[in-house]
Amino acid sequence: MTTAVDNRQFYEREVFDSWASRTGLTDLEEGLVARFLERDRSTLEAGTGGGRILHEMAKRGFHDLHGFDYVPGFIDVARSRDASGSIDFTVQDAVDLDYPDAGFDQALYIQQVLCFIEDPADRFRAMREARRVLRRGGTALFSFLCYEARTRHALHGAFDRYLGLLRRFRHRDVSMQYQPWLKAARRPNLGALADQGPYVYWYTLEEALDALDRVGFDVTWAAVHGMLYVACRRP
Repeated sequence: MTTAVDNRQFYEREVFDSWASRTGLTDLEEGLVARFLERDRSTLEAGTGGGRILHEMAKRGFHDLHGFDYVPGFIDVARSRDASGSIDFTVQDAVDLDYPDAGFDQALYIQQVLCFIEDPADRFRAMREARRVLRRGGTALFSFLCYEARTRHALHGAFDRYLGLLRRFRHRDVSMQYQPWLKAARRPNLGALADQGPYVYWYTLEEALDALDRVGFDVTWAAVHGMLYVACRRP
């Protein structure tokens, strides 16, 4: 799907300050880190933004931390917050990483990273890259925008119905799982009313679990808390 503005540009132009300034862990993230991750194992975070999650993990005694993002400005912010310089932050694209095979014990993809990749083949490639850089027996945590949870939400369900009518009227053969951003920072994204991109992709539960299986992950745990959260191991 081609749009005048892609997600990378949207991050840079419309929501940069909002994402770069975030701090702390949510209660759910705190629980995931405590339950599935080990402090003495090497950890890679995809789509790190301003490094929020890795900085918090460092405060909790984690070390050998690495994070990447495809927006250079985010990496600048992440590095500036790391006074010790102990976290390895780099500019990379999840679809084509330059990390070595089996380079990490743990991988974090819990800021819905894959959902901001519009091309389905690239989403699969990014998932495959996550497996490639993980060691055998390593743990990967993913989160996905969950389409079933979205349609159960009254406001989002109403917008879905509106968007479906608009696309039929315009004869646009686009999956309803592709949705425009509803907000730009703290204000409504009015372009969404005209079905203007960029788009984020909302996975169904079955689709996400099937894709992880096809890539070669063993799913060990999954739950829907607004988003779909999944824990996997590389066999």
